[in-house]
Amino acid sequence: MSNDKIIAVVGVSDELTAHMRLLLRRAMPILGQNWKWGAEDIADLIVVDPRELAGQAARARAQASGVRCAVVVHEGENEDAAFILHVPFKLESFVEVMRGAARPSIRPTTNIEHADEDFYYRSTQESSSEESSGNEFWSRARARAEATAAEVASDQKQNRQKLDLNIAAGLDEVLKDNPDAQKIAPKPAVTLNEGVTIQAVLNTGRRAEARQGDSVRGMSGERFSDEDMLRFVKDDDDRGALGLREILTGTDVAAPSQLTQPGLPALTLDPKNQVVFLKGDLADAASYCQQPISLKALRVLTTRELTDIRQQETSFPYDDLRWLDQVLRGTGHLARKFDPAGTFRIKRPVNVSRNFRHHGRIADIMLGPGRRLNEIAQEAGSSMDDVFNMVNAYDLIGELEWQAKQRAPVQPEPDKSLLGKIKWPFGKKS
Repeated sequence: MSNDKIIAVVGVSDELTAHMRLLLRRAMPILGQNWKWGAEDIADLIVVDPRELAGQAARARAQASGVRCAVVVHEGENEDAAFILHVPFKLESFVEVMRGAARPSIRPTTNIEHADEDFYYRSTQESSSEESSGNEFWSRARARAEATAAEVASDQKQNRQKLDLNIAAGLDEVLKDNPDAQKIAPKPAVTLNEGVTIQAVLNTGRRAEARQGDSVRGMSGERFSDEDMLRFVKDDDDRGALGLREILTGTDVAAPSQLTQPGLPALTLDPKNQVVFLKGDLADAASYCQQPISLKALRVLTTRELTDIRQQETSFPYDDLRWLDQVLRGTGHLARKFDPAGTFRIKRPVNVSRNFRHHGRIADIMLGPGRRLNEIAQEAGSSMDDVFNMVNAYDLIGELEWQAKQRAPVQPEPDKSLLGKIKWPFGKKS
């Protein structure tokens, strides 16, 4: 069996623990026994500082379990314990404490005797006397345990009384009713007279709608400055009249706004979601694309008005309106970056009437594999100008895929000069 002993410290400061480690190294050759540092639950000796709450608890546990406990005593303090280490530590006192802790704590009180032949046939009187002696042993052990527990409880009570002097009132004391506190008079009940009537308000004012809109924008994480919210009321002298595409791609409109023209359906812009609302088809907004728009003509909508419009009108992405604007601006010429002999197809058709400039038939053909432009115009029964304008518009919104025609590489013409003729015998063959 290993002759190693375990020592543990609880509640002792780091400086004193480091000092004890140095003393243990120096005391090891003197003690002639190997001591190791370990945990409290497997220790043969526990060093505690009673000034700390953890040290007091460890001391109580050691006394209850019968483990040797050494108490650190600071200058000006007195402690009644079997093992005491005075600060500052001395090697002689430290060695004495370690030797005392290494002594066996349990010694046999009776010698081991050989059993006689009549071991199994002893008289009842003898067995009863042995039982009485055993009962006395356990009675004494129980009395010692009860005395130890009572001593530990008394020490803990005294320590708690010392600590309670500097501890603030607990939760129970805080919640306890104070009879000396000033009582607050109860508020009188509010009652309505018989002549009071309650009616529902159907319409809300501008202030209530503004607060409602602010709360919705606050919950969605949007932040608008005063300059952004009032940008739509700038004078025409500052910005002048703008085209619809400039309004859609710019930052002049930061709040939901509506544009109205006599004889035309209202056009509602939702810059947050990048959509427009319109009663009817996308082609009905062609007049808005063909004339400049004054920023003063835009009217800011309330949250309730925008909610009603979303439920009643059709929504179109900003890209569809930009596509319409590009088609109407088209001059019937294909953009220079395209190869007229290449193949073209579209990824997503715009939501517009099929009869708008043969768009329905052109889009049906271009949704399939890539086709040449002349084939698209011939099968759709439209002019090449309409096809060119459609291709340019779909390229503007990023919904066009095209591929240039694969042509055979041009072979260089042979050199017919005199040097070219005499190069082969004297040069490398190319």
